[in-house]
Amino acid sequence: MPQPPLLPPEGKERVKIDALHVNTEYENLLPPLTDEDYKNLEKSILKDGVIHPFIVNPDNVVLDGHHRLRICKSHSICEVPFIERSFKTDLEEEEFVISFNLNRRHLSTIQKVELGLSILKIEMEKARRRQLSQLTHVKDSVVPLNSEERDEEQGEAIEIVAKKVGLGKDTLWKAKQILDAAEEDEKMAEAWQKLSEGKGSIHSVFQELHPKEDAFPINSQIEGVFQVVVIDPPRFKIDELKRMSIPFDDKNCVVWLWTPVKSFCDAFSLLHSWGFQVQTMLTWMKNKKRKGDWLRNQTEHCIFATKGTPHVTLDYHSTALIAAPGKHNPKPDEFFSLVSSLCVGRKLTFFYGYPNWEGPLAEVDVHVSH
Repeated sequence: MPQPPLLPPEGKERVKIDALHVNTEYENLLPPLTDEDYKNLEKSILKDGVIHPFIVNPDNVVLDGHHRLRICKSHSICEVPFIERSFKTDLEEEEFVISFNLNRRHLSTIQKVELGLSILKIEMEKARRRQLSQLTHVKDSVVPLNSEERDEEQGEAIEIVAKKVGLGKDTLWKAKQILDAAEEDEKMAEAWQKLSEGKGSIHSVFQELHPKEDAFPINSQIEGVFQVVVIDPPRFKIDELKRMSIPFDDKNCVVWLWTPVKSFCDAFSLLHSWGFQVQTMLTWMKNKKRKGDWLRNQTEHCIFATKGTPHVTLDYHSTALIAAPGKHNPKPDEFFSLVSSLCVGRKLTFFYGYPNWEGPLAEVDVHVSH
């Protein structure tokens, strides 16, 4: 077979093929080409030479061109065009390896998910390093992230990464839940393997993992009605909430409904549909600013609404709550202290998404307090 033309595009340097090195971790980050795509690439190289330069780091480690390298070696091609790229950190280099290939190839949804989760892992490691750096240099003014703040930061990172890989945030989040479960659940591992083979959907597998995702879990131990109800849905879905059968005391009841700013209108509509009258709103001011689309988020909001004539003990309570997140709860301990001191009656907490939540209002896992 005649030697293919090796002249690189004008202005591109060339490097000996034997001087290039492969980082197996980088190579394994990317999904392999199909047999058909690999053969087409091989035909193109043998006919026209290596058109797209290899991208390497200063140590000649291949960042882009792993399949081309294998083909060139198998056909004894000695020199190839290359471009050198350098990065400030190993994480930036690793992220480049993934991101550069996203727009170069046709990827399935599962392949995008796998690449997206690799990028997410990098983003979370970047955040961890930034936090450690801050703690090293400004120990007295920086508070380490607690579990809720880490969850919030991860949620923000998932949204950013989902856009990078061309997926919906919900799809990437559900896929991560499935993969996390697959590490210990053989059934989920088999389900993920089928997804990788193009069988089934992420949503259907997620429904198997969380069969009650579309409804608030109500334990059979709950009996009677409650005069004080706290609700904190992580994803505000008004239609689902309206279908709930919550054991409110229709004569005298207080409800505390946590809601994001974008869902205020839906929250008010929901409360009215339940027969509650909005009285005021509590704003939780956190001790640390987070990211935001317009302004940096430092607050959360909880609507206080009533039905009938509930017994409430007023004692200079404020609409502003300045506190750090609780050690074990998604909301600050001071919030539950406020509820306990302000509201009289049997209490129920609905923390959708936190089935194992424990706190000052909980006596059993159904979140009931007398």
